[in-house]
Amino acid sequence: MQIELNSRVKKLLTVRRGTKSIPIEKISTRFYIRVALDEERVAMFVEMLDNGRTLPPILVTEESNTLIDGRTRLAAHERIERKTLQCVVCAETDDQTLITAAFLANADPDASMPPTRHDIRHTIELMLKAGTPKTQIKGYFADSLGPRMINRYISNAESKIHKQKMSKARVAVAEEKMTVKKAADHYGVDANALRKMISGKPTTKNTQQELVATRSHLSGATKRFSLVFSKQFATNVERFEMGDLSDEELKQLFAHEHRLVANIAKAHVDREKRLAKLLS
Repeated sequence: MQIELNSRVKKLLTVRRGTKSIPIEKISTRFYIRVALDEERVAMFVEMLDNGRTLPPILVTEESNTLIDGRTRLAAHERIERKTLQCVVCAETDDQTLITAAFLANADPDASMPPTRHDIRHTIELMLKAGTPKTQIKGYFADSLGPRMINRYISNAESKIHKQKMSKARVAVAEEKMTVKKAADHYGVDANALRKMISGKPTTKNTQQELVATRSHLSGATKRFSLVFSKQFATNVERFEMGDLSDEELKQLFAHEHRLVANIAKAHVDREKRLAKLLS
């Protein structure tokens, strides 16, 4: 099975013929063009693989094995602990080009999983951070977004990037790692604006309340999740003791539970990797 690349991606990349088998552990994810993995789609791919189906190869660079297209397919192979994956490879190039190619590979509105508005915002932010000129960004999105909408996305992304820089500069000053001037120069922000931000009234109280509420929500969800599995396990044991389930059937049900929990843990690892990239 081959990967179908649209003409805009082919213009950006030098794609080699054929496919090659690459160890999954050697595949590198330098950026993410989607805000989050679609876990339902991952589960669908896992089921297809379990039933002997073959998924299209993913697209990576030929030397660093940087992933360009196929994150969901890669995740599905990781979930079933495959060691290698068939890949189409292309020549190495800069991050600007790779990020653009990754987005365009999924940008067709008729694609099986076109990007969401959140994905578009996220990708434009990545493009700006990679140094992609705004005129080029507008050209890439011209087929799917009107000029006014594109300008709004770019403006919002620029505002977000500026806030991130200001926040990092403020932390550097607060931790006494840099002076205001050095922090402003290092992060590319206005020194006077940084001083004003630092001298402003703190809003830590509201932030702490939000953090407490979020942790409480996650804790509650985890407890409910655990309770469902505990009750089902107790039911399965009772059915086994009543003779309604055989040894093998009980083992199969527990193995299924184990796999579900393992997949949740693997999804958590994926989010951990995304977090590391976000904070780097």
